[in-house]
Amino acid sequence: MRLWVATGNSNKYGELRDTVAMLGLPVEVLPLETVAVDESGVSYYQNAFKKAVSGARLRRESIVIADDSGLEIPALGGLPGVHSARFSWKGSTGCRALQAVLSERGIVTAPARFICCIVGFLPTSPLCISAVGTVSGTIHAEARGPGGFGYDPLFVPDDESETFAEMPGKHKAVISHRAKAFVAFMGMLGGVTPGMP
Repeated sequence: MRLWVATGNSNKYGELRDTVAMLGLPVEVLPLETVAVDESGVSYYQNAFKKAVSGARLRRESIVIADDSGLEIPALGGLPGVHSARFSWKGSTGCRALQAVLSERGIVTAPARFICCIVGFLPTSPLCISAVGTVSGTIHAEARGPGGFGYDPLFVPDDESETFAEMPGKHKAVISHRAKAFVAFMGMLGGVTPGMP
């Protein structure tokens, strides 16, 4: 089975490719560059849907998927949430912006979760399939680790001692929110039974 991944983020595509390889999933994922879409949706689903539609228009005879993801911190009212990719604070963006907010509010560590929504279109159906994966953990004000991308240096998953940025990329590719969403998505296609090792 072949799936085209509609994303302009090479890190996301690389992680998904590692997920497929590490879990031995019966699928080949291929990159699909799409036109830029306005990711102004109020939910992960809405943004993933927009990207998947864009990709499906380019590959009408193929299965096309896209995802949207974010980091949610209850102590910050759910921020950065659906705005994670575009989060800014006092001139900084992304990881540095979040560190600035945590510092300003005196937060050293706090419960958090990563969430990912995958939306896919099949050429044989006018309907889309969607799946969600989450990973709970702790956010730290101090960044650790050279790997990963986005907020990975600040996030330690439950039952782990390393941040996403410290652990080997192939380990993250197995336990991540994106991996969980993808396995659930594949289960809906009948490709695998949902569930992680």
